[in-house]
Amino acid sequence: MRIPLGDRVFLLEGRVVHAHRDLEFGLFRTGIQLLNPDSVFKVKMAEQIHQIDEYRKQLSTREGRTVSSEEAAHRWIEE
Repeated sequence: MRIPLGDRVFLLEGRVVHAHRDLEFGLFRTGIQLLNPDSVFKVKMAEQIHQIDEYRKQLSTREGRTVSSEEAAHRWIEE
């Protein structure tokens, strides 16, 4: 599985353990079992990067200026 985030791509090895169609959205909800314990850390890092980027966008909009990824990360940690 590949998780692309900006200029990074997280590669994970796993297997599909379930897949169910979401009738409301017409998509599938898929459960994946990660085969390598290090993959759990990669997934958590990918989540944090995504959340910090969303936070950066919110800050930029709220403050009316471009907030850097580094500044957003520092403020994310502080909060």
